[in-house]
Amino acid sequence: MRVSTTILLAVLMTAPLAQPQTRIMPVGDSITKGVGGSGDNRGYRKPLYNLLKNSYSVDFVGSQVHGDGTFDENHEGHPGETAEFIKGNISNFLSAANPNIVILHIGTNDISDGVATNDIVSDIDVTLTRIWNFNPGVQVLLCSVAPRISNDPATQQLGQGIQNLVSSRSSNNPVTFVDIYQTISWREGWEKFAMADSVHPNDTGYQLMADALFETLRPLLTLVTPVELAAFTANAFENRVLLQWSTASETNNYGFEIEHSTGGAPFSRIGFVAGNGTTLRPEEYSFQHLDPKAGKNFYRLRQIDSDGAFSFSPIVEAVISHPQEFSLAAAYPNPFSLQTSAGAATFEFKIPESTQIRVTVFDLLGRQVAQLFSGEKPAGAHKIAWNGTNQTGGAVNPGVYIISLQTPQGVKYQKLTVTR
Repeated sequence: MRVSTTILLAVLMTAPLAQPQTRIMPVGDSITKGVGGSGDNRGYRKPLYNLLKNSYSVDFVGSQVHGDGTFDENHEGHPGETAEFIKGNISNFLSAANPNIVILHIGTNDISDGVATNDIVSDIDVTLTRIWNFNPGVQVLLCSVAPRISNDPATQQLGQGIQNLVSSRSSNNPVTFVDIYQTISWREGWEKFAMADSVHPNDTGYQLMADALFETLRPLLTLVTPVELAAFTANAFENRVLLQWSTASETNNYGFEIEHSTGGAPFSRIGFVAGNGTTLRPEEYSFQHLDPKAGKNFYRLRQIDSDGAFSFSPIVEAVISHPQEFSLAAAYPNPFSLQTSAGAATFEFKIPESTQIRVTVFDLLGRQVAQLFSGEKPAGAHKIAWNGTNQTGGAVNPGVYIISLQTPQGVKYQKLTVTR
């Protein structure tokens, strides 16, 4: 396997891990743009920004810029557009803005166009997949659409479909349902005091939306652990990734859980490094991931305070290149003792593409002793262990054995000496 590319560098120069800047991308149609509010193009974005700005470091991002010049006006609100449009363009939006959080409110125009609920939900579902294919760590606030004065049953049906979608996705992905429909419509007389027309909220309605979104965002932004993360890097080598990070100061830092993800999969813990408690001195940390996957590998730190409070670092990426050729490395330990506490000899092999393989142990007379694996393996580096037993589970005799790795491309062999 060749040495692979290195990686995204995330640096917060002496910035508190407790309050990193968070990039928020509002995505949707004219309601996201703010049609119907005073000055017409502020919507929920201005009151939401005003709620956030004093306590959190946030940056609204997107290619569109609309407002009154008093707040962060970037967004991706596209009047007249549908869930299908967002599905088709979300990858471009993400590449340009690289958000940490996406607020997605879409479907109003679909209902006006008579699109079936299942089709709208399907488009939104594909949009979510494309968001997490871009970055599995992006948090999504998925909203039911604001109520409308006409054809309201269709809006309610879509809201239920969106809520069901969130329920099916939330166990494996960072998505939260925000019930904008109920936020506005549960109040008697909402049609008059919260709506500018049949589908667009007025300033009151947009303030209600902002309040609901703010309450949902707060747990995602409240990072209370006072640890100043100075740098976090990931460097990929042949078949390992070296993570290195440093802090400028720490207060009650219990330690760091290292979390890993690949290609849209949820993050999972792969290790832990103890912190240094409370210190004003710079501290250096490192961790080696010895079993990365071929392709993109994503990492983040879950920094844990001594009282259990925690916060997440930015996400860094390392790319492990696919092997260029099929190979079988020498076993270790070799010789292998049947009495060793390690309990097995390990063989590492590399394959350049997903293929069928068979790993077999033979004696010097060519007789099969054991079959260790038969089936398909993905491209990359793999390990298989042999504990020195034959096909019936009994211990083999001391001697020299041949390990065979067979693929459609050919066969590789390695010798292993077994001792008592």
